[in-house]
Amino acid sequence: MTSLRIPFIVYCAAALLGSLSPSAKAQNPSASPAPSVQQIEAGGGDALSDEAVKARVEAALSSAQYSLLDHVSVSMEKGVVVLQGFVFSAWDLRHAIKIARNAAGGRKVVDDIEIKEAEVR
Repeated sequence: MTSLRIPFIVYCAAALLGSLSPSAKAQNPSASPAPSVQQIEAGGGDALSDEAVKARVEAALSSAQYSLLDHVSVSMEKGVVVLQGFVFSAWDLRHAIKIARNAAGGRKVVDDIEIKEAEVR
């Protein structure tokens, strides 16, 4: 009897996990996915404006565990996201770039960020 229970439990868990994704989409059917890299490069379809991309990147950096917008600013130059300012470690630098790239919707991200060591007193 025990040997029949384990496959049934695994089957139920798989069915439950598989049913979660469609229901999440059903709750918010108006949510549209971010434009693809091809749409942005081609300039067609739902391509986001520079201001919309800037706002998305700023929002993503602001909602990071440690807000990176305290010392990093976002600007747009000819369709390219530019990060300027400073952070306190190489990890923060990589983290800021990763967040910006994910939020930029395929736009190129250039960093002009300095790494400053924290002063210990």
